[in-house]
Amino acid sequence: MIRNVTRVATRLGHTHGLAQKALASEGVKSFGTTSSPKMFDLLPDLSKLPLPNLAKGPLSILNGAPEQVDPDRPLSEKEKADIIDSIIRVNHAGEFGARRIYAGQLDVLKNTAVGPVIEKMSEQEKEHLETFDNMIVEYGVRPSIMQPVWNVAGYALGFTSAALGKEAAMACTVAIETEIGEHYNSQLRTLLHPSFKDQHPELIESIKKFRDDELHHLDVGIEHQAKSAPLYDVLTFAVRSGTKAAIWLA
Repeated sequence: MIRNVTRVATRLGHTHGLAQKALASEGVKSFGTTSSPKMFDLLPDLSKLPLPNLAKGPLSILNGAPEQVDPDRPLSEKEKADIIDSIIRVNHAGEFGARRIYAGQLDVLKNTAVGPVIEKMSEQEKEHLETFDNMIVEYGVRPSIMQPVWNVAGYALGFTSAALGKEAAMACTVAIETEIGEHYNSQLRTLLHPSFKDQHPELIESIKKFRDDELHHLDVGIEHQAKSAPLYDVLTFAVRSGTKAAIWLA
């Protein structure tokens, strides 16, 4: 464990400089500073903590938390409109972030053995994003005001995870797709609410297809040694928690 921690801390120090240069080429001056390696002394304990359910709370109906919708209570037209608005906005933001993550990973790993694998997943995310781009217009939904943040944070996450090694890049994919698969399933449960009977078939079919794509990406990550990444449990905990937070903020 100590050897792994030291290895990751050393890589992160090098990666921070590389990521700043890459972000500068993307038109971003900086994305922050790297903390002292001493912080990694605390990381192993994080894997034992429960993942925070940031999607729950009084605003859950507006933040893509379908499990909060009572199936026995009829939804008003405003509630239904708010739910559809939220689903499209959050999914659009998520697919935009996914494209940025893969852009960062490809800048590091494009010419390696896993480059074509990442490119294929990125192309699928492009299809997802284009679909929600169209729905944003069709349904008149306001895009997430956090879009500039996802632009920078997504690229930084992708670049940094890839700079730590292809296994870490795949671990990042596994963590994100685990959350997104659950998130899409929750949305589908909401759209099966009796108040939505026979409504929004195109949205439902799109979410089903994209969920299956994301879960396939999870399998691809596992097949490409994601679990061999240094501090796999800690890395995936951090990324899954960040994904939950991003869903809630979008």
